[in-house]
Amino acid sequence: MKKTTAAKLGGFSLLALGLFEVGGGLLALVISEAPPEIRATIPWHPVFALWLGLVFGFARILAGYGSIQMKKWGVVAGVLLSMETVVVVPSTFTSGLVGGLALPVALLTLFSLLYAMLGSDTLRDLAD
Repeated sequence: MKKTTAAKLGGFSLLALGLFEVGGGLLALVISEAPPEIRATIPWHPVFALWLGLVFGFARILAGYGSIQMKKWGVVAGVLLSMETVVVVPSTFTSGLVGGLALPVALLTLFSLLYAMLGSDTLRDLAD
């Protein structure tokens, strides 16, 4: 795989996760107007979920754009955001769409962007 292909794959994955996260944050606005019995099933306050979704979602969208454009800052930001997702999702979302989908996509993104940064060189290649 070429480094450019890996960066674009990671970038589009970041865009998808970012849009998904912004959508989830905006969904929190709808949930805030839901009946109390439905709101009681949500582990976070809707305003907190809104801001969290918007901040991380737009950060992922920006990193995705940077990765697609082959910008170093975009790839590094994408790696950091993907590592955050790999750590947070299994401990926070143990079931459902987010738990089942976000972790595999974050791992795909992480490995694609690491490949874009480091390539297929081995450590032996670096020692020579």
